[in-house]
Amino acid sequence: MQVAIIDEHRFRAMGTDCHVQVVGAPHGACDVAEAVVGSDEARWSRFRPDSEIRRGAPGVAGSVSDETAELVALALEALDRTDGWFDPRLGGHLCAAGYDRTLDLVQTGAPIPPRTAPPLPAVRPAIGRRADGPTLMVPPGVELDLGGIAKGHSADRALAAVLATGALGACINLGGDLRCAGASPTGDGWWCALDHGPGAAASALAIGLTHGAVATSTTRRRRWTTTSGEAHHLLDPRTGHPAGTDRRSATVVAATAATAEVLTKVALLAPWDDAERLLTAEGGVGLVSLDDGSTRAIGDIAPLLADRASLPEETSSCT
Repeated sequence: MQVAIIDEHRFRAMGTDCHVQVVGAPHGACDVAEAVVGSDEARWSRFRPDSEIRRGAPGVAGSVSDETAELVALALEALDRTDGWFDPRLGGHLCAAGYDRTLDLVQTGAPIPPRTAPPLPAVRPAIGRRADGPTLMVPPGVELDLGGIAKGHSADRALAAVLATGALGACINLGGDLRCAGASPTGDGWWCALDHGPGAAASALAIGLTHGAVATSTTRRRRWTTTSGEAHHLLDPRTGHPAGTDRRSATVVAATAATAEVLTKVALLAPWDDAERLLTAEGGVGLVSLDDGSTRAIGDIAPLLADRASLPEETSSCT
């Protein structure tokens, strides 16, 4: 059964293309989603000197919003739950690798020499609370990079905000971090077309969900040139340098977009046995593309996959 889309909107935020679809809500529900994402970007971007994760003095607890405290707590919990394969403390290492400005500026600027970031200190960022609200302390020598998990968590928050308007269903896609629930435009679930790059077998596939989240990470898109050659944003937390891996892209399905985003890093970086164990523990399944274009499943993802050539026109793209 075909269900009409009441509201649909595309916009640019968090350095990526965003697509919102809403079913069964008053006009303007998409504006609610965009407002959530915009406010989240202002709080969490490492490229904005006035963002809440950057404006405090190193080693000093500063006031932050409840939303920022929640995100940082999620990121630090994920650091522990993934045995360190997801690490939100590598912002300084990304800067050292050349990703010290927005991606557009990095990719259009002159190549710069990479440098070695200092080792991470033993002290972690910490969330506290005062009478006037939560606080965040970022130790000297640590720069938070919450880009991926922030994008996923913002998709989760935007979905909740849209559903609170009375929508029957919605799909929030922030550059491939997708969260959906409820009635879909076609009435048979939400479909997400995979894009693992040219020559990848996974790019002929799509994932179908009635509710939940999908995220994709890749070494192929956020790339730039340094005086030592090409670099990418996926850092190996053991070295702090762009990972040398034969895994080019990973898509993970999980309950929330924040969790799915975290687990894509596990799927791309961890040894296969560890990746299987950690995704299973979080209720996730994944599909990984290798450099030769072949795929490897992590968990039982097959029942969620379909040929993308048979998809409805309303399909989002997960890249």
